[in-house]
Amino acid sequence: MKKIIALISAVLIANLAAASTIELTVHHAPGGPSDTITRFIAKDLPDNYIVQNRPGAHGRIAMRQVLKSDSVITATMPQIYVTNPMNFKDLEYNPERDLEILATVAVMPNILGCRSSLGFKNFTDFTRYDGQPLSFAVAGYGSAEHIATELLLTKLKIKHLIVPYAAGGNKSIIDVLGGNVDCMFANFATIKPFVNDSRINVLLSSHELGQKTLTWEQQFKESFPYQSYICLVAAKSMNDTTKKKIVSDLNKVFADKNFKNSVIDLGLLPVGSTDSWAANAVLKSNKLIGQFIVNNNLKVIQ
Repeated sequence: MKKIIALISAVLIANLAAASTIELTVHHAPGGPSDTITRFIAKDLPDNYIVQNRPGAHGRIAMRQVLKSDSVITATMPQIYVTNPMNFKDLEYNPERDLEILATVAVMPNILGCRSSLGFKNFTDFTRYDGQPLSFAVAGYGSAEHIATELLLTKLKIKHLIVPYAAGGNKSIIDVLGGNVDCMFANFATIKPFVNDSRINVLLSSHELGQKTLTWEQQFKESFPYQSYICLVAAKSMNDTTKKKIVSDLNKVFADKNFKNSVIDLGLLPVGSTDSWAANAVLKSNKLIGQFIVNNNLKVIQ
């Protein structure tokens, strides 16, 4: 009798976990890469998953929701795991203690675009520039775009001015196209719709993106060193049954034969894994990014 009751209880708990609403929280405004990939994944998940944007306060508003343990955040790793813990003494969470990577979704590649009126025909022209400091649009201090931009400019020793956009990349690309800002080493997903626009010259990509663009590896003879990952992260306090159900649902999405090509079409590089090797690669990258920030004394908060 006890075994029957235990079995019935297990089934009821599993059904409850399957039926309960699970929020996919995005810590950026609608339209950016993390929002787009979340909605792309959500369309193939069961109906009890909903997408909710909770931007602001450097991702802290979204994290407060996730720490309630009933939500999964689509996290851009540098901000949530690296720059926020480095800069907020009153931060609500400690990544190592409170968070768990359920899935590694994609890598955010970057592409260097400058307003065409600067006259840069190629990356060599860019490196030889010796005029007034160039202004670089980034999606806020401490964002993945900001870290990638600082990495590039530290490598080249180019005088520059960082122009942060709290509203994200969509507003910044408009200002580059309009001539208000000089350049951006932005997420490929942001620049991709404009790579053939005459108002911008595309000069370098962090990864091989199927474009006729000089890559980081071709230029610097090394792979792009600090990957910016998009991961699905939950509170460690989330019910284990719920976690297992989420992972199972995500594995079905990642196994779809169209997943990788669709992610590439979004301007991202697919990973699509719930395995520990992927999570460990993310954590290693986070550590390297943190070291880079400290070694170069970067400003990563507004």
